[in-house]
Amino acid sequence: MKIQISVEKAYLPAIYFPYQLKEASVLYGDFDSHLDVIFSIAVDANEDVYAMMKGKTVVKISPNGTKDEEWGSTVFPKASQMRVGPDGYLYLQRSNNQSLYRIAPEGGKTVEWVKVDKKVRFFDFDEYHNIYLGGTVSGIFVVYPDGTYKATNMYEDYDIKAIRVYDNYLYVLAYYKGSDINIPSRGIWRSRISDAQGNLTNPELVVDWSTTGNYAAVEFYDLTFASDGDMYVGTAYRDPILVVHPDGSTEPLYPGTLIPDADQLVWGNANYMYVNRTGSSEIRNLVRIDMNKEGAIYYGRR
Repeated sequence: MKIQISVEKAYLPAIYFPYQLKEASVLYGDFDSHLDVIFSIAVDANEDVYAMMKGKTVVKISPNGTKDEEWGSTVFPKASQMRVGPDGYLYLQRSNNQSLYRIAPEGGKTVEWVKVDKKVRFFDFDEYHNIYLGGTVSGIFVVYPDGTYKATNMYEDYDIKAIRVYDNYLYVLAYYKGSDINIPSRGIWRSRISDAQGNLTNPELVVDWSTTGNYAAVEFYDLTFASDGDMYVGTAYRDPILVVHPDGSTEPLYPGTLIPDADQLVWGNANYMYVNRTGSSEIRNLVRIDMNKEGAIYYGRR
């Protein structure tokens, strides 16, 4: 398509040159949208993407598109969360279970690494390489680099859907299940990480989900951050990713161009965000989005 622009009363003809438009999002990893089921994804420091599949396998996709379908395997059917750790291991949380597993940097089979006191589903690393684990009214557990852990007794009345560390705060996307009528039933809270022992301040409400307009009526699934402080929430809405700016204002990401659902959001090392659409009953797939800016620091890759 050729586009020409003319300006009234211009003295010289316009100079034309080719301009290539980039796609905002592309399918990634050459997965079958109907047959392949991706339970969880992660990205390492080399921009290798890992996908845990139905069938207890972990696939590794290199930036050049090479796909190693035998890189890893699990001893359990589903990981609700995967993240690359600072030691190069791939950490996998068995869904709704007490056990956190990991796979060595060279690949292979999962090995149980730590088992906490309650069933959990989601986790993230902080700058001290501690891991914060949480699930349905389980509270938050802190796992230290040596494999020991403690219960924080925080967020025990919350059904946690996602955990993310940003700017020395632990952010929690959750349903509130307690009895305090002054606390919203759904939202995003945060607690400051006070020290290297993972001590947390009391929850502070960041987003009352009932105030998010059209998004207030749909499910939310995951959250992540850009380097400029913008927060991105994956949802089931028709524009599936909600952007929450630092001033509290909101807008959809690339309205009219993305397909729901956005079940998992994982930012790579630069401008790409990877979105797992495993919850869609019609077209499941892995999508890579060009965000035109970098993600926030992820301590698991440092």
